[in-house]
Amino acid sequence: MKYFIQITKISICLFLSTQILITKCEIIECKFIYVKQNFLYEPMYNCKVQNISSLKESKIKVNSITGNHTQNRTNENVTGISINFSPMKCNITKIPEGFEEIFKNINYINIDNTKLAEVTKNDLQVFPMLTQLWLPRNEITKISRDTFDKNNLLKVIVLYENKISHIDTFTFLHLIHLVKLDLDGNQCKNLDTAIGPNVEYLVERIENGGCLGNDKVKEESSTKINENKQDNKHFEFYEKMKFIFIWIFLITAFCGLCKFIYAIYFKKYNLNYFKFF
Repeated sequence: MKYFIQITKISICLFLSTQILITKCEIIECKFIYVKQNFLYEPMYNCKVQNISSLKESKIKVNSITGNHTQNRTNENVTGISINFSPMKCNITKIPEGFEEIFKNINYINIDNTKLAEVTKNDLQVFPMLTQLWLPRNEITKISRDTFDKNNLLKVIVLYENKISHIDTFTFLHLIHLVKLDLDGNQCKNLDTAIGPNVEYLVERIENGGCLGNDKVKEESSTKINENKQDNKHFEFYEKMKFIFIWIFLITAFCGLCKFIYAIYFKKYNLNYFKFF
């Protein structure tokens, strides 16, 4: 009966695929692992993908999951997904669809060393609780401004050793919880990648050579950073001077007001004002 249900699911999914051009449907085999610590020192119950029957397919729709849970846990307890295959064996170019329908509480995604070529808003918006996104050693070429629009809780973004040559301005602006941003081994050429209270030092590291691919870009980036630092120094100087002048004006005004009051007082009582000033 169990196998009959799985065969029925596959048949329905394959039928839909041919009708509306959805990606190939798959039954994914998971090895469920409880991880006590990770980068954020947060416990995680992870689905480590062991087998995808059609690794040569570029786009996959997850139909169902097999694998034995540990210690009476269920799919509701799963918070992480890991896919790590050699690119010689795996043609996945997009984040597989359907995981969000099976695992409702995903906050960690790791797709490492595949042929993943893009990551989009549509891929990630189905994971609103996502705090860690690890997509290293893939073939991603661009990060669009709206990619992380629905993932405000992100703390970690790891994209090292991809082929990223462009990141839209302000991509990370709203990610106020971001503490790790790794883009080493890329060619991030635009110089205004992001601004924001918690990513400024990360962005400076990026722009100062962390993910730049040639000396010209590095030189342009370093020049811009130095110019920005110089502008900031000038701004801070002007702000300090303005503060000083405001205090001088207030003190002068206060002294003038005191003299005026004393002058009226001495005039009222017919006293000689100039003997006192």
